[in-house]
Amino acid sequence: MDSRTPFQVIGLLLVFPVAFAVLPNGECSAPGLTCELENNNVVGIQFDVASEEECKKDCEDISTGCTAFSYFGPAGSPYRDTCILFSNCTTLNPCEDCYTEEVECIYTYCTAPVEGILTDNQVDFIVDVSEAACEAECTIVPECNFFTYHYGNSSTFPDTCFLLTELREPISYCQDGTCISGSPNCNQSICGYLDDGMLYPNGIVVTESKYIDLILLGSCGTPLTVAIGGGGNALNRGGAGSGHVEFVELSSNGPYRKFSASVGAAQRESQLTDEADGYVILTANPGGDSVSGNGGDGGDGYSGGGADCDFGCSSGGGDGGSNGGDGEDSADGREGGQGSGLDISTIPLRNIVLSPGSGGIGSGSSSGFHGGGGGGVRVDGTGPSGGGEAHGNGYGAGGALVTGAQYGYDGVIILDLI
Repeated sequence: MDSRTPFQVIGLLLVFPVAFAVLPNGECSAPGLTCELENNNVVGIQFDVASEEECKKDCEDISTGCTAFSYFGPAGSPYRDTCILFSNCTTLNPCEDCYTEEVECIYTYCTAPVEGILTDNQVDFIVDVSEAACEAECTIVPECNFFTYHYGNSSTFPDTCFLLTELREPISYCQDGTCISGSPNCNQSICGYLDDGMLYPNGIVVTESKYIDLILLGSCGTPLTVAIGGGGNALNRGGAGSGHVEFVELSSNGPYRKFSASVGAAQRESQLTDEADGYVILTANPGGDSVSGNGGDGGDGYSGGGADCDFGCSSGGGDGGSNGGDGEDSADGREGGQGSGLDISTIPLRNIVLSPGSGGIGSGSSSGFHGGGGGGVRVDGTGPSGGGEAHGNGYGAGGALVTGAQYGYDGVIILDLI
């Protein structure tokens, strides 16, 4: 996670948020800093904590009275793999491999550098006014819920205010800081992801690489992204592993953001990048191949591929794993691929449902016994199809060495508001 200022410079605009319960640095988070230990501000210290997410979950337990946490990772100093829970945080100090977050911190933006189309949603327009006067006018016009203001550098309608009943799709970015839209006193909200200007308020499932915009105007939830890498290919009779699954909550770095969502094909990673600065937010690696020369072992991944079986086998190779499980070993001692152990039901999505895809079934053929591919992830009950029962099921599922099933399925990227 990176540290940024609590306001966002977009083109010529300086967009200030309304912030609640921020840390002493004015942010919701503070990488490389820890809250100072003070009298009566520590509500718990927990050792052998594996991740920031685990530490945050402990802090969110209302019984602890925790409002902020500092997490020290495996290279931390003076603590390591340690979670410190604070009732308040008034001072921040430098530390090694550490991260601090205010769990109830909220940035609310009342304006965003976007505009919609003008049709019968236009109540009125006013020329030769300031942005402040435009917003003030919207507050006194009963039908006005949103306004769009064009600044003096607009080549179309400079210094012009449009009073609107709604911000109508398609919604587009105001290039070079020429305009801004908002709701007076954040009375109305527009929250969600934009795909070619169309709003998806309940999240979006991205199955092919594209640009996706995020708009957080008013009172919105926390953005969360899940990335699933492409499945591995079966290059030997062991089943391939499925693409790894990664997820992260996104920090509030402004009311408008543009992402590049790169969806991994077989053997390829899936990745989400912030287009403003090229910052890679999340990467999900592909599943492991079953490669010639590895003795017929299954490939590793989110779920492992089943092992090949050559000797003393009557029922076939091992089945692929599911829901982060290992692939099955074979009767002749070959090993199934290792799964990640991730239970996807722990991913805190709100509007999109993930379920584990089944692992492929190991079986025999005229060319020998083969293992099944590792199971991937189904999204809202659906996923890629084809390949047969030996292929893992779901996005990112691993392949098996059967005609039409040897190649892993593509991954997917999921964007939600929680």
